[in-house]
Amino acid sequence: IDKSEIESYQSIRNIIDEYVQNKNFIKPVSFAVFGPPGSGKSFGLKEIISQIPNVSKTDLTCNLSQYSNYSELTNIFPRIRDAGLTGNIPVVFFDEFDSNYENTPLGWLKFFLTPMQDGNFFSHEHYHPFGKVIFIFAGGKFESFEQFINSQSYSEQKGPDFVPLYGDGKAAE
Repeated sequence: IDKSEIESYQSIRNIIDEYVQNKNFIKPVSFAVFGPPGSGKSFGLKEIISQIPNVSKTDLTCNLSQYSNYSELTNIFPRIRDAGLTGNIPVVFFDEFDSNYENTPLGWLKFFLTPMQDGNFFSHEHYHPFGKVIFIFAGGKFESFEQFINSQSYSEQKGPDFVPLYGDGKAAE
């Protein structure tokens, strides 16, 4: 682990701490993590999260490379909402979020916009709120944030909507 990586983990912990403590934050908070396979992306975040009070220790993980259609993804949404009703904030890992959907590179991104930005999901002809939830998107194809945003499919598949921007117009890292 280098100094930059330690500082990144500490920044994530600070953001999660603030999110957990602030009652005004009601929409999900989302992180994307990149690195080579087996580099400990999920492990490192799970270790941080395990130390934060009021965050669910239940492991909700979706490996999108194993899903073949949108309904498989939406099956977990009610479970996320229900986990939040326990009084703890659920943490959901979306592994391989940058994998193909129906042979379309980065095709899953568009399905996360409403949950991330509006804090709800559509089911049975109604929108349902998640409440507070932490979404963690672990990349599988791209080893760095730079590779992700510079990929050919990034703009075509709603990448700029998926990655929030700071006031200076630079992508949040």
